[in-house]
Amino acid sequence: MLTISELLSGTSFVALATRYFRRPLDFRGALERVAELSRDREARFAGILRHSVFDKPDNPYFALFRAAGCEWGDAEKLLRQDGLESALHRLHEAGIRLSVSEFKAAGVKLRNPRAAHHVRARSGGSRSEGTPVLIDLRFQRDCAASMAVMLAARGGENWVKGDWETLGAGARFRILKLAGIGEPPTGWFSQVDPADPTLPAVFGWNTAAIRFAARLGGAPLPKPQFAPVAAPDAVIDWCQSVLRQRRTPMLFTFPSSAVALCAYANRKGRDIAGARLLISGEPVTEARLRTIRSAGCVPLPRYGSVETGAIAYGCLNPRCSDDMHHVSHMTALIAHAGRLSLTMLHPYAPFTMINVNMGDMAESDSHSCGCALSSRWPAHLREIRSYEKLTGGGVTFLGADVIRILEVVLPEAFGGAPTDYQLVEDETEGGLPSLTLRVHPSVGPLDAEAVKALFLRELTNGSDASRVMTSVWSSGDVLRIERRDPGLTQAGKLLHLHLARRPGNS
Repeated sequence: MLTISELLSGTSFVALATRYFRRPLDFRGALERVAELSRDREARFAGILRHSVFDKPDNPYFALFRAAGCEWGDAEKLLRQDGLESALHRLHEAGIRLSVSEFKAAGVKLRNPRAAHHVRARSGGSRSEGTPVLIDLRFQRDCAASMAVMLAARGGENWVKGDWETLGAGARFRILKLAGIGEPPTGWFSQVDPADPTLPAVFGWNTAAIRFAARLGGAPLPKPQFAPVAAPDAVIDWCQSVLRQRRTPMLFTFPSSAVALCAYANRKGRDIAGARLLISGEPVTEARLRTIRSAGCVPLPRYGSVETGAIAYGCLNPRCSDDMHHVSHMTALIAHAGRLSLTMLHPYAPFTMINVNMGDMAESDSHSCGCALSSRWPAHLREIRSYEKLTGGGVTFLGADVIRILEVVLPEAFGGAPTDYQLVEDETEGGLPSLTLRVHPSVGPLDAEAVKALFLRELTNGSDASRVMTSVWSSGDVLRIERRDPGLTQAGKLLHLHLARRPGNS
């Protein structure tokens, strides 16, 4: 049963979203909007500082600036003299920064006071229940403009768009963005059954509201179809239908879902060659790209989040699997020891974010790639990985250390796809560390001890710390093998390193 507050909020959303659907951006207007936002980055950030920090003493950043002895005039002078990125480096060194855990803990205190709350979404919650994200449709429209730059660079102005993820707030955010430029999406697929009676009723109400608004706005949306990852026939049917019309389907999904789709199509002999797969939310690796390309599909890497929108889109002449162009009119990025700190530049972004360390690391440069994105977004990001620590037996390591083993070494030795192996961090009832290497049942009969031995042996090929770690794991019997499907986050993402949810965990 909807509350009065929820009903009023839904009514307001329908009215606002109807206007949004009625006036999608054309590509020329979108490119002009991006050019406009690219010209005044320092001025827009100065406005954010003035209105969201120095005029708001309850904002956590106000205390950080005060502790650093930096007043509004000092910050304004620093921006004017040093430029945006150099100023952000100086502020970072002065302690004006937040870790990802501090950002999430601050919650509502960091909500942008200038932004309206039109759409309620939620962050992915890879290691928590996720953070409520309230989105202004003006921010949403400029996210669509960013996507238009990527599409125009690839000749995708007339591509037919679709979305395949879990049915929820993230999907609504995506559908709105896809509908914000050109024709509305014609494919909407859910990895959970929309008819499942155990789903919260709000899922159905929200889906009905956005479809009703789209119909009123003259941009009708399809009804979400159930397409489980294990049997995505509905997605393949849509791709083939678009291809038969001599048009190009572009589907947003997660990299692991794209791998499952392409492997399934190959196995069933179903041709989807020519489809574009816009992939985001998980690491983009060579092993995953090989599987996608084996079905004749073209991967389009993206890096971003619900809180920030797109941070980077894939280069057309990449040096590696996740070589991407930084979407510099929406965010500013600086790096310390490879660790990225992000600052939002959009006046209606969901949160005030200044030097927020999102838990990711990457290499960055501005090499000349010659692709169509480089004139607008010259800076590159690559080797984007989470550096969150995974613990086991009293030792820690970075997630990137095991990706090659999970995606290449084990599949080559025992069979299966790059997404059939996953390392899960947990603990016993007594609090002892436990690491489980999940292997998908479809891989077939396995010698569990052989899998464990190869995994540990490959880790010893790294640093001295890796050799110590594997010795600790072996002597403490920390690592075990489990035959089951790799676990997904709330948003339907499959991560190489997964934190098991236990009762009471947040």
